[in-house]
Amino acid sequence: DLHPTYPASYTNKNLLVVASSDSSGNLSYFSNFGKTSVDVAAPGSSIYSTVLDNTYQSMSGTSMASPVVSGLAAEILANIPELSAEELKLKIVQHVRKDAKFEHKLTSGGLVDLKKSLEE
Repeated sequence: DLHPTYPASYTNKNLLVVASSDSSGNLSYFSNFGKTSVDVAAPGSSIYSTVLDNTYQSMSGTSMASPVVSGLAAEILANIPELSAEELKLKIVQHVRKDAKFEHKLTSGGLVDLKKSLEE
């Protein structure tokens, strides 16, 4: 929040900004954060992914965390297709797994949680 970065710092109602968490459920050391500008956290450290030449590699970054949230959003929309972009964002943000470590660093205060998002 102190040093805005774009596009993450735009305030559009349909923009969902993602932080990266590590395998221990902490904010990744390299991740963006901001109580008013970053919405949720998702796994983004040491993610095994495809790379060129039909191989795999462990990578880290918010660019690894964002596809996790995209997949979660797709699954929610597959089950509730009538949601608007704003409603989908609210569903994701309001049904996170809250964690005190994220309380003052993310608008939602937690990690994305598909099960919680689909239960309510």
